[in-house]
Amino acid sequence: MVPQALSRRHEHGAGHPRDAGLRRGEIMALEWSDIDLTQGRLTVARSEFRGHVTSTKGYRNRTVPLSDDLKRALEQHRMGGPRILHPSAQPAPDLEK
Repeated sequence: MVPQALSRRHEHGAGHPRDAGLRRGEIMALEWSDIDLTQGRLTVARSEFRGHVTSTKGYRNRTVPLSDDLKRALEQHRMGGPRILHPSAQPAPDLEK
């Protein structure tokens, strides 16, 4: 379930988190706190698998640049809630120990 603003851009091949090299589970677990629109980057800190938040595949965070199209899509998509694709979901637990 990709929000309409992001899915429209995806149909045209631009402005989707996969353009930034994110895996499906990493996209599903993205939170607004992971996005830095000012600096044009996002931090991949967690993944989601079968409804459970987990570590990333490599067990470490990484920072990736946002394309201009993806940045615009995210700015237009902003709504309440901590999760990007699940606005009503609770924030993921801190996975770093």
